[in-house]
Amino acid sequence: MSGYSVIDAGGVTAPQGWRAAGLACGLRYSGRPDLALLVSDAPCTAAALFTTNCVKSAHILYGQPLLRRNPTGIQAVMINAGSANACTGEAGVAAAATVARAVETTLGLPPIAPLSCPQA
Repeated sequence: MSGYSVIDAGGVTAPQGWRAAGLACGLRYSGRPDLALLVSDAPCTAAALFTTNCVKSAHILYGQPLLRRNPTGIQAVMINAGSANACTGEAGVAAAATVARAVETTLGLPPIAPLSCPQA
């Protein structure tokens, strides 16, 4: 295949300017890592695949319009495991926005730069 190369010892932070963190914060019953943050030093072009189901989690309802408005300015993705946050209504969308604002504030990012994504 052309256009890319495999980095044998690579990971999500193999490209320059990328940082990542992961930890167990109690979302999963097992005590395994359940929260991750991936951060780029520069704005990036982002793409995502979203469900076509009419029942969507709060993070999808938050993230879809954000990517439409800002497809080339994403700098962070917060990912949780073990909590899909589906069927939470407006409170869930507000919670997803709160998580994104906390990432913006903590990392000093411009508005609408982070995505908040579930991984159930």
